[in-house]
Order: sequence, then structure tokens, then C-alpha cells
Amino acid sequence: MIQKLFMMAATLMAAITVQAQTARKFVLSNSSDGQSELHCFLPDNR
Repeated sequence: MIQKLFMMAATLMAAITVQAQTARKFVLSNSSDGQSELHCFLPDNR
């Protein structure tokens, strides 16, 4: 059970990292019902 939870968390973090590298902004859901969202904008350091 704990291994599955850890694997799911690691997969989610990897997916967010890959998405963040390809896009300059992304949205994370804070709640299970989808009513709360966190909008993240990454700076362009070129």
C-alpha cells in the first residue's frame, strides 16, 4: 500500500516536472472536487 502511494506520488511529480519544462505555466488542483486551483507561472530566464 505504501509502495503504491509512493510510486503514484513520484509519477505525479515527474509528470508535473515534464509539463513544467515544456510549458511556462500550468495548473494544479488543490481539492478533489476541482473547485480550487493553483495557477503557476514560470519566469523566462533566457
